[in-house]
Order: sequence, then structure tokens, then C-alpha cells
Amino acid sequence: MNFYEPGNHLVELKAEWGNYRFNRYPKFVTDNTTGAGPIGVPVFSFHDVERETFEKKLDYLKTNGYETVTGDEYLELAGKDTRDRVVMLTFDDGLASLWKVAYPVLKKYGMKAVAFVLPGDTNDADAPRGPFSDGADDDTLCTWPELAAMRDVIDIQSHSLRHWVMFVSDRLECFYTPAMARVWSRINLPVMNNDGGDEFDKNFPVGTPFYEMDSRLSDRLRVFEPASVRDRMGQFVADHGGDDFFRDKSWRAKLVAEHETAVAGSDFRRETDAERDESILEMMAESKRILERRLPGHSVKHLCFPFGIGGKTAVRMAQRAGYAAMYWGVSTPPYARDCATLRSVTRIKDDYIFRLPGRGRWSLWKIFSLKMRRRSGFGL
Repeated sequence: MNFYEPGNHLVELKAEWGNYRFNRYPKFVTDNTTGAGPIGVPVFSFHDVERETFEKKLDYLKTNGYETVTGDEYLELAGKDTRDRVVMLTFDDGLASLWKVAYPVLKKYGMKAVAFVLPGDTNDADAPRGPFSDGADDDTLCTWPELAAMRDVIDIQSHSLRHWVMFVSDRLECFYTPAMARVWSRINLPVMNNDGGDEFDKNFPVGTPFYEMDSRLSDRLRVFEPASVRDRMGQFVADHGGDDFFRDKSWRAKLVAEHETAVAGSDFRRETDAERDESILEMMAESKRILERRLPGHSVKHLCFPFGIGGKTAVRMAQRAGYAAMYWGVSTPPYARDCATLRSVTRIKDDYIFRLPGRGRWSLWKIFSLKMRRRSGFGL
């Protein structure tokens, strides 16, 4: 997972090329065969969406006779040798564009989707926002009234409790800078330790040291960084100009030197296996509990792992929490495939909707070239 360079799309393109090279994509993506439909039910993943491009994808599906399914409907079809034109559309994180863009467009085309949301990061509100627009908003995620209002079209399921990135060693990787603050989504920032409690608001100052990271749902043990070190580094930057401090070409060397002094004699405590297991189980169970309480009558049994990362412990705890299916990226870890009671679901990026058999089908080269242009900042 590319935790340290959130704006480095070359890393993501390299990963996608590896998926293609090692035949991780379903056959309809890489073959030029034209049949009635792909074998099985392809599952596509979205994050943020823009109206025009999203509508083009739904128009392609509708023009070519594809139907969409909810999570439970997918489970009913999974494993069957069906060549019907059926797909599942999934959205990660519950970003505001799910309400502003995806929901009204899905209604327009008579289609459904599954949204994996983060109840621990979801805010309350008096009422849904409106009217639907692509405009910016202070809240980057859907609110509880919006999630409730979308249930006629969108199946709300679990993305665990929150995006929880944690430190796993005391190896310094980088410092939080104004440039990083502009490109790094707040929900993807690491959860900090605050001397006995966790800082989920992520309101730490520029200059905060970031150490080696991984997902809370990996099997790695968390390392608790000293809050005193973070406070000292933030104060150092504030005393030396705040954001303007980073205009100095030697800012990194100065921070490294200050950090070496700050951490001298400090304790980076590592959690125990039992603490890890308890924390992961709470992430799984609490997410399901909150969603079912806030959305009465709604059954939550589908879990999508944030960042596509879930270790053996996470799979085991998902079973204990009562989930029926786990959602990944293009590939599934072997230990997840061996799980008898949980269905593992692989997903591919929404770009590949245009590789489904049908009229107006795109070439693989066209999809790759547009990806490169978009991720290089040239639009589309």
C-alpha cells in the first residue's frame, strides 16, 4: 500500500500493470471475445465520482442490457455458472459524491449499488444536503441522514469502523508538511496515540513525524509513538515560522536533527497479540452494530477491507463479528480463500466497465492510456 506518497499515481499504475502481467484480471478484461456476457458476476469498485464520467459508465451498462445487484443478491448468484449480464457496483468510503452524484444518477438509470462506509468517521446532520451538485463541501463523507435516504437504491454495508492507519515501528519515514496536507485525504491520515487514548480527529500539526505504517487490519502489531515527541516537533515548526518553515531548503535536515533529540530516551511501546486481536474485533463488530442501529431494519453482513488489506486475524475476527462476505481488490490472499464460512469477493476498478462485452466496447489500450492521462493530471 502506498501510504507515504498519496499523490504518486505512478505507483498505482505500476500495480495495475502488475495485475495485468500476472493475469489477475477476469477474462473479459484481457480477452477480445464477444459473448452474451462475462462468466460470473463482475464486481467493480468506485471511490469518488464525477457526474459526466459516471453517467457514461451507467449508460454503457444500460445500453448493453446489464443489470445490477445488491450484496445479498450477489451472494445468491456467486459460484453459479451464469453468463447473464449482471454486475455489482461498489463504492468505498461513503464520500460525499455518493450522495451528490452517484445516488441521483443511479436512480435515473434504474440501477443499484453497494456502498461500504465508515460509521466511526460518519457525521450526523439535521437533514441531507441538497440540491444534488458536484460542488465542494466541508464534510467530505456522507452524513447519517444521507445514508438513510439512499437506502432505496444503495445497499449500505461496512468498510470497518474507520480508516485506521497505524504506526508499526519507530522507523522515521517522513514529516507531515503543508504539501502533504493538501493532497492527503484526512480519512487516510494515521491515527495517533495521545498518551493512553487515540486521536481520531487527526488534528495534528505540520512537522508531526510519521513512522513506518500499515493498516490496523493487517496482522502487524501497533507501535505507540510518544505524544511528547509529536508535541515537540509541532512546536518547533510553529516557533520557526509555521508553514513558512518549509520554504527553507534545509527544512528536512533541521527536522531530522530536532527529531533525534526529541526521541532520545523515549519509549515506543509495541502492543501485544491480544491487544491487536481485541482492537480488530472491535473495529469489525462495532461497525456492524452502529450501522444496524442507525439504519433500522438493515442487515449488515458485507465487509470491505480498507486499502484492500486484511490479515489472518482480520479474517478470523470478521467471522466472529458475523459477516458473510469479505471484499478485496483484484486478488484475494490464500488464507482468505481457505475460509469456509466467509465468501471472498475480488473487485476491479470501475474503468473496466467499458471492457464488458457489448456495443461500443473499449480496447484495453484505450483504458490504460486514459488512466495514464488522468493520473498524470491531464484530465479525464
